Amino acid sequence: MRDPEGRTYRERLKMKRGIRGVILVTGLFAGTVCAEVRVVPLPDGAISSDADVGADNTIHVAYFQDDDIQYIRSDDDGRTWSRAIQVNSESETASAGRFRGPDLAVADDGRVHVIWYTSAYQRKLPKEEWGIHYAYLAPGAEAFSEGRNLNHRPSDNYSVAVGSHGQAAAVWTAAALYVNLSMDGGETFGDAVQVAMADPCECCATRAVFTGPAELSVFYREKKDHIRDMHVIRVGMDGKAIDIKRLSSEPWKIEGCPMTGADIRRTPDGTAAVWETKRKVRFARVNVDGTLKEPGVVAVSEKGRYPTVLAGEGDTLVGWKDGSILRWAGYDVRGTATGLVGSYESGNGDRPSGVVTKDGDFVLFP
Repeated sequence: MRDPEGRTYRERLKMKRGIRGVILVTGLFAGTVCAEVRVVPLPDGAISSDADVGADNTIHVAYFQDDDIQYIRSDDDGRTWSRAIQVNSESETASAGRFRGPDLAVADDGRVHVIWYTSAYQRKLPKEEWGIHYAYLAPGAEAFSEGRNLNHRPSDNYSVAVGSHGQAAAVWTAAALYVNLSMDGGETFGDAVQVAMADPCECCATRAVFTGPAELSVFYREKKDHIRDMHVIRVGMDGKAIDIKRLSSEPWKIEGCPMTGADIRRTPDGTAAVWETKRKVRFARVNVDGTLKEPGVVAVSEKGRYPTVLAGEGDTLVGWKDGSILRWAGYDVRGTATGLVGSYESGNGDRPSGVVTKDGDFVLFP
């Protein structure tokens, strides 16, 4: 099978093998388009990254390294990178590992928003010094804004989301689900609002995206009656819940927190979500209203942790960790497996991240 330019898969694959810094390239035809996966390692010791692509196709990555949160960007699909910029204002005060790490989102105007957790617990600081910290990098700036503690309380899971009209939302859990909202691009945040309909499993990953100009979709694990199922709750700009939907179809009853990862990304007509159930990886395509698209929940792997999902206008890639091995599998717009699978020895058991490039290729950060 040939692509629209008449090239075979092997010919196109050969053309792309020269990308500097790429460890592995895999591809196959999905229809007439050759989707490819590239694994791009981060600097030595970097773990628990998060990544996003700006409106100008620049790739932005935040990661944990040596007790700090670092940030880099690339304007050539990950071939070369900027110098690292430290995100946290006070050095050697960040904490991350496994599914926990910095969360990053890029606004349409290019402002980079990052939240992270500190090592205040490990340093035996007072509890009011714990909490999620936030900073932004303005377009053209060479340093992040001064880091701010948004909630001053133990809160082990968090996510940041940005809208198309200056909205920013910090979502976090501490016995309940809370949202701090900003309407001025993160310059100021309102007081925390408890989302009353949610009863979150507070040590499992929570992720959020704006699915409309005045609507936030929060993906989280419930704990009511010790049934640890994945839900998506839609939240308005007043912080109040609009509705809630259960996504996982295989009930998981467990007395304690399973300490799991999860991810959610915008798609042209909704979201794509991945999560763990009983140490298995599951994937679903979701409508804007939180209902599942056909074919419903997809069994990706019977063994895996800390999944990430890369969703573009076409195919979707699910990546996860199997010990220190990064594995991935591709799905088309109907949620059908494409056969695009692969693996890479990452050297760490922490969560991966990645992006979809402007050409529809997938870049994974192990």
